[in-house]
Amino acid sequence: MKQIKNMSGGLYLALIMLIITVISCAVISLYGSAGTAADDRSTSVLASFYPVYITAQNLLAGIDDAAVSNLSDPQTGCLHDYTLTPEDMKQLSVSDIFIINGGGIEAFLPDVVRSYPSVKIIDAGADLTAPENYPLSDNQHYWMSLMLYREQVQEISNRLKSELTSSEDIEKLTSNTSEYLSKLDSLKNKADLIKPLLTGTDVILFHEAYEYIACDYDMNVRYILDLDEERQVSAGEVAEVIDYITKYNIPFILVEEIYGKATAETVAKQTGVDILYLDTITRENPGDTSDSFIERMTENINRLSSFGSR
Repeated sequence: MKQIKNMSGGLYLALIMLIITVISCAVISLYGSAGTAADDRSTSVLASFYPVYITAQNLLAGIDDAAVSNLSDPQTGCLHDYTLTPEDMKQLSVSDIFIINGGGIEAFLPDVVRSYPSVKIIDAGADLTAPENYPLSDNQHYWMSLMLYREQVQEISNRLKSELTSSEDIEKLTSNTSEYLSKLDSLKNKADLIKPLLTGTDVILFHEAYEYIACDYDMNVRYILDLDEERQVSAGEVAEVIDYITKYNIPFILVEEIYGKATAETVAKQTGVDILYLDTITRENPGDTSDSFIERMTENINRLSSFGSR
């Protein structure tokens, strides 16, 4: 202390500033390390596209240690021809878990496995079971069948449970799963009530996703015109659709409005067939919430009911 008191004013001030700087750096380092540790405890969950993302949102709601994000843009739609972007790769590089729909719809998956071996893959479609008439091996739009979607939800929940470390988080996941499955069961009961109105109906599909709708309601698919944003419909195909409508006296066609509206309206003008627009639930809509799958599938059921009761 005597030495400090004997210092000149400038030297004394410099020493005090040095001490303050050292202490400040130590505090920043301490809190910075604590912040990093907290981040390390968080589980980063990445979903491949919207149907999987909304499922993960429901199952992990209220679990602070799990951060859920969506790989593809909410308006991407199906991932059949999707190519990973630099931003996608950045997301994958910092993710712990990658949840996919499965069945090959994520065609880029081999690249993910090869480039990011530490990311754990949860394949929601790996162990699905269904009657023989369900096209599991050829059609990956599993979420369009309430029966198969329920299996996917349970599979994702089971796999997530093995990845969570906190008993509180596991308990919350279990509670969330039970609540979401209960909502799906109520929806399935509603669909079963209108099933007799549609069983045996001959239909034509303007999107392969509706093949699962047809299976769930025991409708007879006479023709599939699988449309997407890059699909160009030939005059010959339109003529063939018209022939099938006439041959089987098709009462209505199932159409995805974004891709199939123009072609459907052309066919309807020439045949008088009714158009039933159904939601494939592959894109996020403005105002969507965690209940959006339930709400949008409910709307599909209501539309099917209105046509089935004619």
